[in-house]
Amino acid sequence: MNRYTPFWILLQLVFAAPAWSEDCSEIRLDAPGGSMEHIQGRSQAFGTCYAESAVELFDAWRFSHGEDNHQDQSSAVELALRYSDKFELDGFEQGGTLERSLKLLGEIGSCSEAMIDSKIKNLTSKQYVKLVAELQRMHRDRYNERRLRNVPPASRMDGYAALAEQQRRSMDYMQFQVENYLLLEELQKLSEMAEETSPSIMQKKAKLFEQTAAFHCEDYDRMISPAAFDVETQGDGRRRQPFKKQLRDAIDLNFSQSFATAQPVAISYCGRLLVDGRKFNATNPRTSSNECGNHGSVIMGRRLDATTGRCEYLILNTWDATEAAKVYHKDWEVSESGYHIWVDRNAIENATFGYSYLKPAGYR
Repeated sequence: MNRYTPFWILLQLVFAAPAWSEDCSEIRLDAPGGSMEHIQGRSQAFGTCYAESAVELFDAWRFSHGEDNHQDQSSAVELALRYSDKFELDGFEQGGTLERSLKLLGEIGSCSEAMIDSKIKNLTSKQYVKLVAELQRMHRDRYNERRLRNVPPASRMDGYAALAEQQRRSMDYMQFQVENYLLLEELQKLSEMAEETSPSIMQKKAKLFEQTAAFHCEDYDRMISPAAFDVETQGDGRRRQPFKKQLRDAIDLNFSQSFATAQPVAISYCGRLLVDGRKFNATNPRTSSNECGNHGSVIMGRRLDATTGRCEYLILNTWDATEAAKVYHKDWEVSESGYHIWVDRNAIENATFGYSYLKPAGYR
């Protein structure tokens, strides 16, 4: 054996093994001057957590790259609607991926929630009912059109009749109809309130308006990022494949930037972790998708817990205080609003199967 052989073997072992960063320096991107300082926690509508996470990253990028109108937060439900149209889903509540959502924001920008609020504040209850009912009808018609896109025009009437019969027997369409019925029943209650404009009534109208996505904004009103960006992504947000080291490296990379430009990282992970606490085993191959509870949130901070000695990540989630009181596990420290939650870094790494963040266009 050559006398240098042991030395080269040692070098190969050192460089072959991936080096795990142990950096746990404290940072909160919602602190004054941070990219998340003006990002508001919001409760998701239906299955739009992917869109909520995407607009939070998009707004953080805009606000840290020259946009100073912090009142104009992006609408997640409007993004989800655009997403469902572009990728031909049957409804905006069908779910989506972070990567596609962020790239769509890069292409068309976002719609201001404040502008949507200004549109609905003068609606009477009856106008509101009529508008939402019409949009629900349009949604149903679009659903049918997509199902019949490959049917020759001459046969479409027969196709509509057959589809109507199929829909009556279809479980997923029954669910769609039940949701419509419950929605219209709720709207009818509002209608019976006549012209009441108390804050509680207006808030309820606004919430229903947002959740049924009965709004849009014109292209000239859309908010475009002052600085172009690319989307860095690992995983597709659906298949559960862990990216433990890659996730830590991505967070370290973003958190090590100058504080004013440091960016959050959106993750796709098992939301069951928030409910079951440290005992949740996301790495168990027998854990089904239902048991996992596919979810999306944003990592926006890091700290070392002096009591446990564990490194923790700060998650901006989309469950409000009402939901948080019912579901969050006592292992985790939760803010009064319910939107901010400290979770063990190792636990998040084990439960994450995809992540995305924004970086300057052309940067490698």
